[in-house]
Amino acid sequence: MAYIQRVRADFFFDYLQVNDDIQNRYLSSQGGTIHFDLNPLRYSYLANFSIQIGTDRNGNLFFAPGINIGY
Repeated sequence: MAYIQRVRADFFFDYLQVNDDIQNRYLSSQGGTIHFDLNPLRYSYLANFSIQIGTDRNGNLFFAPGINIGY
């Protein structure tokens, strides 16, 4: 029904400093994303399913799935 055409991965590190005239806050996160490029039902367009896993500055784990259909 669908086959995986390509699997790719990337890693990220985000950093942000916020100054609201009262205090400075520092936000950051790091993690990785795995992308699966699918060709559903052998159509001419690709679908991309991704899973992102990371941690924030306080060590809290987050998980973010995503899907993109390009045609």
